[in-house]
Amino acid sequence: MNNYDVLTKDSLIINEHDQIITIDMSSPNIAKPMSMEHLRSTLIGNTLSNVLTKQGYKTVKINHIGDWGYHLGKILLAIDRWGDRKQIESDPQPLQALDELYREYFRRLQFNPYLEEESAQLFSRLTYGDKAIIEQWQWLVRLSLEHFSQLYETLGITFDSIRGESCYQPFVKKTLERMRQAKESRMQDGVLLLTIAGEDIRVLDQLELSTYLTRDLAAAVHRYETYQFDRALYVVAQEQTEHFQQLTTILGTLDYSWATDIVHVPFSSLTTPQPTVPQLLKEAKNMDPSLLDTFRETTDSREMLRSKLAVGTIIYTMLSHQNGESFQLENAVQPSMKPGHLGYILNLINEVNRVERTGDENEQAPEALTQCIDRYPATIQTVQDTYDPSHLTHYLNELSQLTSKYFYNKAEHDKINMTVIHKSTQVLTDGLALMGIKTING
Repeated sequence: MNNYDVLTKDSLIINEHDQIITIDMSSPNIAKPMSMEHLRSTLIGNTLSNVLTKQGYKTVKINHIGDWGYHLGKILLAIDRWGDRKQIESDPQPLQALDELYREYFRRLQFNPYLEEESAQLFSRLTYGDKAIIEQWQWLVRLSLEHFSQLYETLGITFDSIRGESCYQPFVKKTLERMRQAKESRMQDGVLLLTIAGEDIRVLDQLELSTYLTRDLAAAVHRYETYQFDRALYVVAQEQTEHFQQLTTILGTLDYSWATDIVHVPFSSLTTPQPTVPQLLKEAKNMDPSLLDTFRETTDSREMLRSKLAVGTIIYTMLSHQNGESFQLENAVQPSMKPGHLGYILNLINEVNRVERTGDENEQAPEALTQCIDRYPATIQTVQDTYDPSHLTHYLNELSQLTSKYFYNKAEHDKINMTVIHKSTQVLTDGLALMGIKTING
């Protein structure tokens, strides 16, 4: 029923002795513009994958698309009643148009509560294989993935597996059978419940349809059977903490020994109104043209320079906040050449690369700078241990300002060993690459 076969890349070569870490990241919902939370998940997951790969692990980046659930009945009903597929397809922002239809559904629902029953019936028809409804759903999936793919290309993000929730429907039955056999399960009013730590958790509803939790359980089982992971990371907003606690507890109750290898990597939501990701990219690229003039003797075109600075600023700012820390958006859409900002670091690297590498590495090497350079491996280890890329951005801020202090000190310039300065910018370049940020002329 799904149309993911050509988009899934599960031909990943994994050797017998590889330590395997799967990373569930991004996971946007179809028929909606990609949200800031899904963008943060994408960027954190990508950085963790690069860091863990550098540390010798085999990572599998998984994009678990939200393409199933009762909300689909609502959007399908909205399209049928108040939308036009041709107009949606021709819209410059088709997912924004679909999201407006979804909002229209809820506006109408206030005056017509029967819409809730009609949308549930639509989703039920989809679940049971109604060809006409399936065709509409596949159109939604296709349109959404085309939009997401453009954003991923702009951000330089790739995945090893792209699958939707719908892909795990065939595995739900097996998972439910195991649940029914558990002593903690019971049927009540047509609903299958699991009693965990005194709490009743619904895993199958009255219409015999799987729940979000049930599909995640089935996906986790399939993921382990496919990859035999040593750890499974889920980079998902902190609002889902209870969900992942239930997920791991149920898997443990069902005697899956690997349940303890599942790790939720939470992050905080924005504290300001959220733009969509396309809006954020557009705003970041609308920068002061004089910022581009700061970069001298570049082989990058002006448009390439603008894109690197805009995309890089978004990535760097998003990753600069600790997991769980309140996040403000302003700096992500204001590229700057001030210390502590990405533009400053990129320009520093560009300026150093224009100067010849001279001198003995051990001669006139500033102690503070060399000590900071030597802390790079420990910083990478901290990111690995905490699953928090902000440790890397804070380190790069410190290293860039120390490097700048010695490089731009005109009185001492001739006495500074440029080999050490170049070594510092190599570390800066490597650290930015781990976050998916391209340097100028790089």
